[in-house]
Amino acid sequence: MLGTAFSLLRLVALVALLAAVGRHAAARDAQLLVGTDQWPPYEFVQDDAVTGLCTRIVFAVLERMGERAAPPRVYPWQRGLEMLARGELDILYSGIFDAQRLAFARYGAEPLVESRWVVLGRAGEGSGRSFAGLEALDEGRVGMVIGYSYTPEADAWAGSSPLVHRVASNERLLAMLAQGRVDYAVGDALNLRYLARTRGLGRAFVELGALPGGTFGLLPLFSRARLGQDFVDRFDAALREFKASAEYGAVLARFLR
Repeated sequence: MLGTAFSLLRLVALVALLAAVGRHAAARDAQLLVGTDQWPPYEFVQDDAVTGLCTRIVFAVLERMGERAAPPRVYPWQRGLEMLARGELDILYSGIFDAQRLAFARYGAEPLVESRWVVLGRAGEGSGRSFAGLEALDEGRVGMVIGYSYTPEADAWAGSSPLVHRVASNERLLAMLAQGRVDYAVGDALNLRYLARTRGLGRAFVELGALPGGTFGLLPLFSRARLGQDFVDRFDAALREFKASAEYGAVLARFLR
C-alpha cells in the first residue's frame, strides 16, 4: 500500500513537472505577451505606438534571442502586475526589484538601464546649495510622489517630516517646484530630466545631489506561470551582449540627450 501511494505521488509530481514545462514551451512558441506603463523616457506612447528607452532595449534583446513578441500593450502599473500574477502577460517592464513579487515574477540580474533618486531645486535659488543628506532638506518644503518607494532612509524621513508634500506625479512635482509651491523635488533623475527638457524647463532647475544609496536598476518582470528560469537566463545573456554594442549606446543617446 505504501509503495502504491509513493508511486502515485511520483506520478503526480511528474505530471505537474510536465505541465510546467509545457506551459513554458507554449509561451516560447507563441508570441510573447508584453505589457508596460507610461513612464518617460523609459516607456511611453508617441504617435499611437509604444516607444521609449526600455521599450527599445527589451524588444532589441528579444529579437537577438529569436523570440517573437506582440506589440506591447499599455496598462496602469498595478493592473499590469495583477495580469502578470494571473499569467495573462509574459513580460512586464520596467520595474525596480521587489522581493514581495517573487511569488509570481522572476527577475534577471542585468538591469536594462540604471538611474538614481535625486533632489532638484530651482535654478538660481538652489545652484549655490550643496546636498549632503536628508537633513539638508529640513529648511524647506519637499515634494515627493504618492506611492513611490525611494530609499529606506528617505521613506522613513518623509514619513515623519511635516515639510513633505505628496503629489500624484512627477509632472505635477515639477510644476509645483517651478511655481514655488515646494522648494525641493525628489524623483528619478532620468524621468525628471526628460520631463523638464520636453516641457521647455530644462534650465529652470538644478540637480543638487543624489539620495544616499539611491542608485537603482530598471528591470523587466517575467511571469513565473509562463516563463522558466532558462528564459530569464537567456534574456540576461542577450542583454549583456546588447549593452556591449554600439546600438545600445545609440538608444541611450536618443532618449537621454
